[in-house]
Amino acid sequence: MKNMLISVSSMHDVVRSFSQHLSRDEAFVVSTLDERSKGALQTQKFLRLSIETNDLQPNDEFDWRLIQGQGSLRTLIVIGELKINHGDSLINFSSLRIMHIENANCTASLAESLHHLKHLRYIFLKCSDLARLLRNISKLKLLQYLEIESENLVRLPNSLIKLGRLRHLRFPISKIGGLQHPSLVKLGRLRHLDLLGVSINGIPRQFCGLTNLRYLCGFPAQADGEWCSLQELGPLAQLRRLSLRKLDNVPAPSLGTEARLGEKSHLMYLA
Repeated sequence: MKNMLISVSSMHDVVRSFSQHLSRDEAFVVSTLDERSKGALQTQKFLRLSIETNDLQPNDEFDWRLIQGQGSLRTLIVIGELKINHGDSLINFSSLRIMHIENANCTASLAESLHHLKHLRYIFLKCSDLARLLRNISKLKLLQYLEIESENLVRLPNSLIKLGRLRHLRFPISKIGGLQHPSLVKLGRLRHLDLLGVSINGIPRQFCGLTNLRYLCGFPAQADGEWCSLQELGPLAQLRRLSLRKLDNVPAPSLGTEARLGEKSHLMYLA
């Protein structure tokens, strides 16, 4: 139609059927704990596995050991509670590239084995024992995407700055402080940084070194003497999307010019 902007797209039924046909022996979705699901997990090897236990009956516990034989997995998605016993770990999944764990009751042994997944590129974590999970995260040298949801994690580990390939860092509903660590600028490849859910103690004065940033959400305005955090935005010429908060902390409107927003030719969204 004329004069219409199409912002969504859909997959044609033929393409969808063809995609499902190609991946039929590679991907498996578990939403009910029936004999078919158990049999498939015990007899077949999958590359991608998605498990959702929220709709299971109270007596139907999904045991972590049911997936221990899936050593070829590249993608593991777990949404809901699993029965995880002492001694269960992630070591068998050394080929994982993508791991999404949401509301799973991670035990100590499971948390402490995360650093063995050397090939991980993507991690989404929403569970209670995040401090233990993140303890050795610096050993995941290939990690590019990290998203954390937790109300218990109050400080990020300093080892986070050793993730030299990290491009996406997000804390949607966390109450994390302590991002003022000056070595944060060592994440030179970072392109997406979401600070909306973070209770920030301070923006490091070298923040302007993150020159690859494209998306910066929830950046707080802060002032300390003649210095203002907005001036750290000046060199970030690659920004596409930018949202600011706490602008009432800026003592003089003239300090806002330090952000040099008019010079950011790629900027498409500002709030």
